[in-house]
Amino acid sequence: MDWFLLALIPPFLFALSNRIDKYLLEDYFEGKSGALILFSGFISILILPVIYFIQPSVIFVPVFYALILIFTGFIYILYLFPYFWALKLDEASRVAPLFQSIPVFVIILGFLFLGDAISFAQLAAGGLIVAGAFGLSSNLSKSGVSFKKKIVLFMFLASFMIALSYVLLKFAAINTDFFTALFWQQIGFLILGIILFLKKDYRAQFLSVFKKNSKKILSLNIFNEIINILASFLFAYITLLAPIGLVSLVNGLQPFYILFVGAIITIFAPWLGKETISKKSILQKALFIAIMAVGTISLGLTL
Repeated sequence: MDWFLLALIPPFLFALSNRIDKYLLEDYFEGKSGALILFSGFISILILPVIYFIQPSVIFVPVFYALILIFTGFIYILYLFPYFWALKLDEASRVAPLFQSIPVFVIILGFLFLGDAISFAQLAAGGLIVAGAFGLSSNLSKSGVSFKKKIVLFMFLASFMIALSYVLLKFAAINTDFFTALFWQQIGFLILGIILFLKKDYRAQFLSVFKKNSKKILSLNIFNEIINILASFLFAYITLLAPIGLVSLVNGLQPFYILFVGAIITIFAPWLGKETISKKSILQKALFIAIMAVGTISLGLTL
């Protein structure tokens, strides 16, 4: 069970990254998501040479697959728009757990484009995730229940875009190899970053924010990217050590990590961001995050 201890790390790192996203957006980028998205695109400048050094043959790829992979890079950057829109509207502990809907969209897209079968158990698990998402994004009061529809729509759109990029990446990687797929996806990140940089308002946001806090922004963003890369590689490595269903079960802890990290920051380091930690709010978040986690775990066990 050595893999189990390792499996506890990726969901924590992903949760920490979600908190950093919220902090960067509010404190450094002042809600200017375009500037933060540009940085995410340009970070590829540091990653591409590393991949090429590991495997120089990545540049030799059929044009068809190169275009698909570049497109996946576009999608994987563009998902940040609805994600950041949702983060502006509510707390990270309510927004980030909605990423648990990604497997649902992966299964649907796999059925439509890869011929994968969908079982009743998968549909039921997906229903739990959707129900948890609506519950997490609802306002409970004496006057009744209201849903934050924009947050759910934004996060479902973001999750769909990520799922689409996963399916396309898998299709291309099967016909090339992992590092080649990663390299050309990063090319897509960079190209889209350049395209967005040509847009006057995004360029102005990026240059303005970067001039004010260049060292802090650079170091924190690089740290955030390292966290994401490390979490992704660890998760991939752990799936080689244990059944993916069991690994998915542990990865379902991510929403709880998000809730825990948010509460700790609110209590001990409120200048890094605040979450509502009233008894009612914590109980609501815990309940519906638990429902989503059960759905995610159930879905993972069917794969």
